[in-house]
Amino acid sequence: MKKLFHLAFISALFIQCKEVAEKTIETIEKTNKPPLEGKFFPLERQGIKIFLPKEFNRIDNDNYVDFLKNIPITEENIEIEKRRIQDIERSGHEVYLFEYMGSGSILNVITTKYILFDRDDAQMLLNSIKMEHDRHTYEQGHYFEKIEAKFMGSNETQIFKAIYEVTPPAKDESSNSYFKQVYFVSFNKKTFSLILETPFLVDFDPYLEKIRVL
Repeated sequence: MKKLFHLAFISALFIQCKEVAEKTIETIEKTNKPPLEGKFFPLERQGIKIFLPKEFNRIDNDNYVDFLKNIPITEENIEIEKRRIQDIERSGHEVYLFEYMGSGSILNVITTKYILFDRDDAQMLLNSIKMEHDRHTYEQGHYFEKIEAKFMGSNETQIFKAIYEVTPPAKDESSNSYFKQVYFVSFNKKTFSLILETPFLVDFDPYLEKIRVL
């Protein structure tokens, strides 16, 4: 009986030591993690502050086309983007554009009325994105490969995230494949979406966590 008690005590102590070690490692990793560098961009009339890498700059919608002309994209796709921005504005939503010229990255932030959504709604969002991509593939020949899609929700915050690798058609010799990250966020009675397009895959989640919604 004493041996059994002794073994049980040693096992419990081992588990506790393991948990302490794991917590210690986690604390050290967090402590050694370099601070996230970036800057806040306020969205006028929205009470939202977007946190982005310091290399990003806000661009006016009217200057968006000039930015597109400086990255590998066809004239046809530039016209498509112009129409997309115009359609968003005509729908009554506001779109805010940010660019990092050095890497050819572009971020769209689109505000909409407040929507409380759940996992089922997130699946509908995913289906809607797929339909849009299928149409784009049919019309322009771009191929969209889904890398990740998930819903993260609580009583206060709902986030839907989807990541795609986009491959232009072979005829677009000047265009390279790129990554498209889509976020749909509802928090503090505000709802907005972010669409980030980059030539390489980046971890945008830490920047999303620092967004301020007043």
